[in-house]
Amino acid sequence: MTKKTARQLTRFEAQRRADLLSGRASRWEVSSPRDELGKFRLFARQMEILIDQAEESEIVSLKGSIAGLSQEGQDEFWLWNYPVHWDEIFRATIRNSMVVSLATFLETFLDRLCSQVSLITRSELNVRDLRGGILERTRKYLTAIGKFKEPNSAAWTEIGLFFKIRHVIVHVGGFTLGTNHQKAIEQFCKSRSDIRLEHGSIEIEPAFVEFLIDQLKEFIQQLENEFKALCEDASQVES
Repeated sequence: MTKKTARQLTRFEAQRRADLLSGRASRWEVSSPRDELGKFRLFARQMEILIDQAEESEIVSLKGSIAGLSQEGQDEFWLWNYPVHWDEIFRATIRNSMVVSLATFLETFLDRLCSQVSLITRSELNVRDLRGGILERTRKYLTAIGKFKEPNSAAWTEIGLFFKIRHVIVHVGGFTLGTNHQKAIEQFCKSRSDIRLEHGSIEIEPAFVEFLIDQLKEFIQQLENEFKALCEDASQVES
């Protein structure tokens, strides 16, 4: 990959670049990545609470239907009428949706970061000119054009696994068997108690969503630190 420089900036790009170099880029943002992750966390926690409350309310309502039944009759009633939909539909959908939404959030952040690196370095090369998936392209671009040293390979690999989980959820409904990512996801699930495979299907616990948000927070913080260093170096050269 050849590094190209001396890009001519538009007036708007020049202003954005000046704001980035001076640390005033926040005026272009509605909220910071940390704020957005905080919103994801709040939403996930609140949805779990609401689902728990709705499930408990339905169970209490159904208990009125078994008054006077024998123990055998009660057992048979719950066998056919227990509200499993709160687990099979609502909790599963919300947790899977969180994984997908967080992946989309990270993709947007990475695309914007590469755009900012392009402005600071005045590079004519766009991250979308590179081959590979979003993570592969971004890592190549930030390393070659932005001279980023962090996050390390292990961190990128972990984020890559998160994207594999997202891919399986989106394209095959969370069913891993027969997919290209089956072995990687199986190995990952064996090391954790908050995500598991049931007959090949991914099942996620609330703790995994919390873990994922924490990992993204740390990953993004490292990228922002590297970008800050890039801006400081550019400012020193131009001062």
